[in-house]
Amino acid sequence: MTAGRSEPAATPGMPGGELIDLAGDLPYTTERLRRRGEELLAEYEKNAKALARVGVGGVAVTGRGSAQDEAVVIEVDSDNRLIDLTLDPRALRLGSIANLRTAIMDAFAQASQDVADQLSRETMGVEGDPVREMLESMPELMAIMPPQMYEEYLDGARGDEADDPLSTTGGAAR
Repeated sequence: MTAGRSEPAATPGMPGGELIDLAGDLPYTTERLRRRGEELLAEYEKNAKALARVGVGGVAVTGRGSAQDEAVVIEVDSDNRLIDLTLDPRALRLGSIANLRTAIMDAFAQASQDVADQLSRETMGVEGDPVREMLESMPELMAIMPPQMYEEYLDGARGDEADDPLSTTGGAAR
């Protein structure tokens, strides 16, 4: 015990065995909460990038592609679903339905590539397998999921089970 401040007490059930200051030392507690808030924000940002990589939540982007000097313009969402198709009157002068089809397919391919490029830029710096990272970062979810839902995926992606925190033969038990 230090003068003016009692030692913080461990609080059962808190993640990481966090400590709570029971003596009412507001500056001490405020600083600890600020640091924890920064940690949680960093974790959220990392998970948001991982989610964006697998197309769940995260970043919403639209891609744009065109063909035949913008006679055909297509916009798609991040799932490559058609949002908009614009046909300029010049598209009617492409000579045939086959040429119009080719122009639409080319514009769609460009729009899809635009989405992929944007998502790649957005998730730059996030390495590894995002699905595996998400599963491993949520032990509470894995505890309630039937093992067959994730074991095959994790076992198939794994090269060395000795370092695996989810393995029953190496690391910590589930």
